[in-house]
Amino acid sequence: ARIVFGTRMSPLWQASTVFLPTRLPVEKDGTFTNFEGVVQRIERAVKPSSTSKSDGWYAMKLAQTLGNDVSFGTPEAVFCAVAEAVPEFNGMRWQGLRPIGLVIGESHAAPPPPAAPVGGAA
Repeated sequence: ARIVFGTRMSPLWQASTVFLPTRLPVEKDGTFTNFEGVVQRIERAVKPSSTSKSDGWYAMKLAQTLGNDVSFGTPEAVFCAVAEAVPEFNGMRWQGLRPIGLVIGESHAAPPPPAAPVGGAA
């Protein structure tokens, strides 16, 4: 079987035996990692078509079909699982990806709270 994930009809779609319609980037919430290792969040800009699913949804259903007990309800849940399982993402938090993202390999620990003033109010 030739299975194709895609956002539109194309020669590749025409050659497939199964076509799975996926969402456009502007129809998705989630994260991406660019070539510099910056992990950033993306937010859906338009409502997706009711006939398309996210790539992650198809991957989850495939894993379930193959016997894996995975279930993610949100892109945040997927990211949290990645951050826990992939050493390069350890310490990253979904909320911490705002506004410019985080770089793989840098410290992602929360900054310490500000020090209390010495000697009372000034």
